Amino acid sequence: MVTFTPRFMISNETNLRLQFAQRFCLDSATHKSAVMDTQPHCNLSFHWPRQDLDQLLCVRALVSDAFNYTSKDSYVTTHWSGGMQIDMPRSYSLKLRLPRRPTSSASTAALLNGTFPDSLFLRVSIVLRSATFFVIVTDASRLPPLYRIENRSLVSLFYTQVIGGAAGDDMSPTEMPQSNWQSDRNGHWSGGVVQCTLGPRSGVNYAPDEPLLPALLSVGVQGGLSRTYDFDKLGPGPRLVYEKYAYLTTCGAADDSASLYSTASFEYPVLDVTPRSKRVVLNLKRPGERSQLWYFSDTGHILHEGSSVPCEPSSRERQHLSKRSWVLDVDTSTPAADAIRNHVPSIDSTTLENFQIGILCLAPFSSRRSAYQTWHLDERGFLVNDASFCVQAARDLDYRTHQSSCSSLQCLLGSSILVARPSRSTKCLVSKTLS
Repeated sequence: MVTFTPRFMISNETNLRLQFAQRFCLDSATHKSAVMDTQPHCNLSFHWPRQDLDQLLCVRALVSDAFNYTSKDSYVTTHWSGGMQIDMPRSYSLKLRLPRRPTSSASTAALLNGTFPDSLFLRVSIVLRSATFFVIVTDASRLPPLYRIENRSLVSLFYTQVIGGAAGDDMSPTEMPQSNWQSDRNGHWSGGVVQCTLGPRSGVNYAPDEPLLPALLSVGVQGGLSRTYDFDKLGPGPRLVYEKYAYLTTCGAADDSASLYSTASFEYPVLDVTPRSKRVVLNLKRPGERSQLWYFSDTGHILHEGSSVPCEPSSRERQHLSKRSWVLDVDTSTPAADAIRNHVPSIDSTTLENFQIGILCLAPFSSRRSAYQTWHLDERGFLVNDASFCVQAARDLDYRTHQSSCSSLQCLLGSSILVARPSRSTKCLVSKTLS
């Protein structure tokens, strides 16, 4: 007696409509028939359409489109999974990425409510019975994830599976193009690794995009710096160190009420540096402008990023504090005093008597000026150096002349940043009449 049995039998144990295909068979429009469709809780026999291609099985899901109100039978097609080897007993955890969502109000509400996920997770088990390999596909959404990535830092991270390389090496994740939301445009195989973003203080379930490749994950921050981690090795991995730059902003003049400033109508100005004079002024925030970026060193120095030579973070090995570093400093020289009188001619005599006034500026790092170049934020949010100079914003003369028509932070734009050090008999740190 001769018994004929299929070599492969696929069992769809999920509530989703699934499609299966041999990897790379969809590169040509002539092989559309190679896609095999299975309804929920159904079985089908499978064979390889092409013997000249890799015998790897890929799967994708058709999810009911809850945002399409024109057709009840509309589906959203996920991306194809990575290739699986099904000629030996083993199991896989697959992640099916959903295409990019539209910016409609309905989809946004569903995204916020968590009713529509970013990815679907499937569990695939290969079981050999007699001469048949059974490919059993189950829904893994309620099972513990294969991996989970927790971002406990205060910055966003980029992560992607590594193709080649070893743990600890610097890798540059490559972002793969995302297909559109329409399922009819997702017919070709769009597998491969994809760079994803993980926000600060958040976590995400994870499974490798390519299940047959080593579980190596490249994690990086904005700017290109990244490290590779091996999921098969427990314990701490290589440290991911990044240079954290910040904007320095002001909330107004010392004598103003907080009700004068509305974040909805006007953005708080940030500290900027004029190119030639190295004078620190207030300006509107411009994302990516290096002249507005500052770095806080462990020693209390505030370094100006715009005065350093640009270089890739992954290859940066320079020491921040050197003779070539430009740091935040105080200028109390005679030319600075003349500039103060020209800029703010109405400084009252009480302020001049009780405070030493200077201008905030940039200067080369010098250990001799450590007291003037070392800064900290006190409990009230004032920026003070070790020489007791406190940073204060001062309006120009136009504000004093047209105070009735200028009552916002716009009056501070372009103004020099003044510093004031109280005398020994003065109990107040800042001068309320300076502005």
